[in-house]
Amino acid sequence: MKSGAETILQVYPNPAQGQRYLSISGEINGNMKLSLINSTGQIIWVRELGLLNSTSMTYPLQIGHLSAGLYILRIDIGENTYYLREVEH
Repeated sequence: MKSGAETILQVYPNPAQGQRYLSISGEINGNMKLSLINSTGQIIWVRELGLLNSTSMTYPLQIGHLSAGLYILRIDIGENTYYLREVEH
């Protein structure tokens, strides 16, 4: 779980094999983009969610096709950027 000034982010279940979800609570105001980065630094998955204005949301991450390993989920919301570690079994 990571938090900014008023934003809490959580991916569950983690570690996982298959479907997982991104939960965001707090102020969500701005364009949102999700990027998944592999262990060599390559961006391997991107989703542009567009302009959001909400206090909470849950987004299904369609990343169950990944090979086992460590990944970083980059979450851009407006001017803020967050990073969460993902483990795929």
